[in-house]
Amino acid sequence: MLRALLALLAVFGLAACNPPYQQKNGVWHFEDVAMDLEPGEELVPLNKRFAKSQKRAFHRNTPIAGAEGRTFVALDENYAKDARRAYWAHTYREPIEYFLVPRSRVTPIRDARVAAFKALGEGYAGDGAQVWYRGTAFPVRSAATFAPLAYGYARDDVSGYYNRVEIAGSDGKSFRALDPSYAVDARQAYFSEVGSASEGSTIAIQGVDVGSFKEVGNLYAKDARTVFYRGQPLEGADATSFEAVSGDHEAPDAKDKNRSYKRGKPVAPA
Repeated sequence: MLRALLALLAVFGLAACNPPYQQKNGVWHFEDVAMDLEPGEELVPLNKRFAKSQKRAFHRNTPIAGAEGRTFVALDENYAKDARRAYWAHTYREPIEYFLVPRSRVTPIRDARVAAFKALGEGYAGDGAQVWYRGTAFPVRSAATFAPLAYGYARDDVSGYYNRVEIAGSDGKSFRALDPSYAVDARQAYFSEVGSASEGSTIAIQGVDVGSFKEVGNLYAKDARTVFYRGQPLEGADATSFEAVSGDHEAPDAKDKNRSYKRGKPVAPA
């Protein structure tokens, strides 16, 4: 049994290591799909999602309409550009195909300054004058200094952002993310969450000692004096001993030396 399991894991490991663009019996394939190349057309894989020849460029196995192969470069696995345009590429699936077949969709990015256009990571790109997320531009204070952070946060030299929404009053130069819910700058701490419409909202946490503020987990945070749940003070909690705990869905999710807590409410003595 163990030998069979190890053999199966080895097969999956080899499959994961195989590059998606490969020549098989002299024919270029993307994964298991043969590429429709013209006679004499030489394919040059660029990364796991883009390839080119002298005439054309491809996302997966699909030619990119209007792209100039000779000058085409991949910036990451979603962004690319040639001498004339920048592109955002991704895959989608049709319900009529039971979501089984990934298909390519490549969109030219309007108004991009191609020479300066670059991928910034986490789905973002910029050209020093504008910033895009997944191919769609959105407003920022300083496009030239914009940088994505973890957990949906970002910053530039003026402001911090959560889910592409500027955080009012934040200091971009010192702004940093702590976890998916909390961030700080030199002056303030913030709690952020995604609403029912998938839009991000952020509140400034009142009365915080920023120098000692840290995330605890399970939507809790604390400074030297106060514990916070979802950005609001947790009355009576002991900040010195307070910690988040893991357990099943019904178990307490935090405790201090005096009691346990569940979703920001005391539930039992510790």
